[in-house]
Amino acid sequence: MSIDDRHFIDPSSVYSLLMNTDEESAARHVQAFLRNKPHLMGQAQFTFDVCVAVYKNHRDDIRLGTPFLKLFNQYAKLVQDSYQGKKTFDLPSAKEQAQGLLSSTTKIIKSGWKKVPPDEYQERLGICKKCEFLWPGAEGMLRCGKCGCMMKLKAKYAAMHCPIDRW
Repeated sequence: MSIDDRHFIDPSSVYSLLMNTDEESAARHVQAFLRNKPHLMGQAQFTFDVCVAVYKNHRDDIRLGTPFLKLFNQYAKLVQDSYQGKKTFDLPSAKEQAQGLLSSTTKIIKSGWKKVPPDEYQERLGICKKCEFLWPGAEGMLRCGKCGCMMKLKAKYAAMHCPIDRW
């Protein structure tokens, strides 16, 4: 395998390509390269799909220091599941998450920052950990795929509720 070949299956190289161009241009670049390299098609497409998922959901986390390869490995399982027809999802848009954060913060402040008892907090987290919408967040934050919230934070406050009414 040549150096150019490795460039298109190396996660860090593909992510760098995404950071320096838009997703559509990066996809065209990868596809043009692969036209003459069918033996690399599956592996390169997989790497690209995982990098796109990380880029869409965590580019700010990476800029703030979250290790890219750690996120890549978390998302690799999700992308592999999607290839096998298992249910996958995207986080809400940045705008939707910002609106949710503002709404949640307002509710928490209005409640006087009231927290749930420790046993209820653990119960809430246990429900989240078993949920099919749990998304692997940066540094183990347990992000909800429905609302985008960091569940280790959201579950602490009495004013907060599960977006699908499980707690």
